[in-house]
Amino acid sequence: MTYNLIILGDIGFNQIAGNRIRALTKYLPENVKIFFFLFGKAPEKTFYHLNGEVVFFDIPVSRIPIIKRFKLQHQFAQQILEYRDFNPKKTIFLYSSPPTYLAPTLKILGKKYKTILDIRDIYQEWTHHPRLKRKLETYEQIKTMKAVDCITYSHPGFEPFLKRDKAKKLKFLTNGADSEIFYLNGPKRVLSNPEKIIVVYAGGIDKYHEAEIWVEIFNQLDNNKFHLIFVGYGNGLKTIKKRANAKNISFFGKTTQLILAEFIRSADYTVASGSNKHLDHYKVGIPTKIFESLLCGTPVIASNGASVEQMAKNNPFITNFQDKNVDQMIKHFKTLEKTTEEDRIKITQSAQIFDFKNTAIKFNEILNLILLQ
Repeated sequence: MTYNLIILGDIGFNQIAGNRIRALTKYLPENVKIFFFLFGKAPEKTFYHLNGEVVFFDIPVSRIPIIKRFKLQHQFAQQILEYRDFNPKKTIFLYSSPPTYLAPTLKILGKKYKTILDIRDIYQEWTHHPRLKRKLETYEQIKTMKAVDCITYSHPGFEPFLKRDKAKKLKFLTNGADSEIFYLNGPKRVLSNPEKIIVVYAGGIDKYHEAEIWVEIFNQLDNNKFHLIFVGYGNGLKTIKKRANAKNISFFGKTTQLILAEFIRSADYTVASGSNKHLDHYKVGIPTKIFESLLCGTPVIASNGASVEQMAKNNPFITNFQDKNVDQMIKHFKTLEKTTEEDRIKITQSAQIFDFKNTAIKFNEILNLILLQ
């Protein structure tokens, strides 16, 4: 049976479904017709990375204050409903993002169509708004979770929070990486110091990722044995560069996923970190870079708190320092050796469960079950 999967997104917040859902659409069968309905002014560049028909709605959702945004839910939904009359028996609307941007629109669309709310982060906006708005967000979020036909989530740690808010119809859909980009025997970067233990940090460089912890560590490690490469960008980049010892820390900046994969394959280890400061208010998922690293055959050292802890227990190639003890982390680094090719093969094999090709099979099963309800 041919059916439509329509994914809502917001250009202004760059919330175009998230890497996981975008990648999964790439591997869905041909009988799934995919649309991306994006709110905001259409940019000059083409969204070449989206695997489906792209439709723009010229409503700047990201610039509308949150309280007013909730009041305009019906306007957003009406624009969508007027665009095309899809067959309700063969159409699913999906929104994948923090729940307070466009998610409430699903309640209205759900009166006619099947709907999915894909949870990427729990209560991500709570710390950014006054208490009045926070109450409104929570109220709307719970109403949305009760209204949709299915809630998919990517981290086992989310489930207690979802059940607490009486969310039903939960489906676990693991996060992961695209194995057509991140794989073992692919191109590598030509590095000037391959005899050293090469460590790569890939991702955002800001207060939420706490990348400065790696500068603090590597400033105290042997320059002749270790080299740290930052592949990323963010508003904390200038600060980190000032603190870094230029002899064993270098910076590459923002890049494509293909080049990022080359850096990861060339590394002996990758490092990942994240803030625990707001964990009383929300839970964040496992950094995508961990999955990308494992599929490339590179072990991971994480300082990411509770979100990575369970995964580290189940995978011997992830070392997680939950308490972020810098002295202990330095001692650990001093025991490291270069990663062997034999280990890389084992690491890649351990990560096959996180291959989006496999996750897409489960995703397609969920979509078909919803249509049959």
